[in-house]
Amino acid sequence: MKFEQAYERMIRFQADNGGWFVHQSKDTLHGIYQHIVATRAMDCLELGTAFGATACVMAAAIEESGRGLVTTVDRIERGPVGVVELAQAVGLGSYIRAVTHDAGYNWFLLDRLRECTTGRLCEPCYDFCFLDGAHFWEPDALAALLVVRLLRPGGWLLLDDLHWHPKDHPDWQTAFAQLSPTELNTRAVGQVFDLVLKPHPALEHFVLSNDGHMGWCRKVGGPPPTRLPGRVMATAVRGAWSMTLNGDVTTADTAQNHNVSLRAQRRAIIIRATGTDPWLHLTVPATSRPIAYVTFRLRLLSPDIAVMQLFWLTGQAGYFSEDCSLRCLLRRSHRPQELTFCIAGTEQPDTMRGLRLDPADDICELLLESVTFGSW
Repeated sequence: MKFEQAYERMIRFQADNGGWFVHQSKDTLHGIYQHIVATRAMDCLELGTAFGATACVMAAAIEESGRGLVTTVDRIERGPVGVVELAQAVGLGSYIRAVTHDAGYNWFLLDRLRECTTGRLCEPCYDFCFLDGAHFWEPDALAALLVVRLLRPGGWLLLDDLHWHPKDHPDWQTAFAQLSPTELNTRAVGQVFDLVLKPHPALEHFVLSNDGHMGWCRKVGGPPPTRLPGRVMATAVRGAWSMTLNGDVTTADTAQNHNVSLRAQRRAIIIRATGTDPWLHLTVPATSRPIAYVTFRLRLLSPDIAVMQLFWLTGQAGYFSEDCSLRCLLRRSHRPQELTFCIAGTEQPDTMRGLRLDPADDICELLLESVTFGSW
């Protein structure tokens, strides 16, 4: 089933029943659909069902590819409208297996591990998993580790809401009254992605999408990937060539900066945004080679989160525009992180004529250690 057809049926069903069943944005759902179709994933798993909109989109992608099944797991069976009713309305009920486990999805994963393990060997059974469930450290850190064991080589794991913590809930003082201050202030899914998945030896290709709110990773093995689900990678990359400039060098041109102050810290630079809409120009290395990616090694110092945006000037364009830019959400960290922005590049030496960095939408402070330019 085509994405537009499935999406329109869900929106019509939602309107007819006076509810709010489609929680994800259309672009987010379309990205998941495209990924499943492109990778021809057959056995898909969703941890955290809600009302089943994402499960329906995953099922539409499977139906479009020809065969497969979506298993979606939650501890709550919603009514009078839930995933079963939504799937029937869309016409994809036969492609969805809805599981309600009153102990939570980690106990479902335990059952699957028992079924798939013989002796010391686990036979993986999933091609794709979307983890969008509890958003707390204890269930989701374990869930991520268990899913890695159940993913086939080349399979993908997607985590939603890397930025979220309980205080983002409008009624957090009542809804999460039982939580400790540490739990309330921890962006747990982001910590799972950074500290559990990124160091995992069985995973590769750590990609960010939806302006950094969603994190993807791929299990090693299988055929080489033909596409990535986003244009920002949460790691450094190795290209055919590269050139690295220290932070103090790449920010040397201060003539056109706006609402930004710079302070050197050895070879790095501390960028302080002092007002709204801050930006600064970055030095582009003098090279005849095409530039296809830019990797920042940086650390957000304040506030807790900020959205960074990179603009590039190519060809005959006379000004920076949203069409030639990428955004990514940063989370404050005690350690530097590496973010790679995959930008457009061609063989013409004058393709990359300028770079502009908007460190945030408002006041912030970040440490920029280096910028690496390169090409595949």
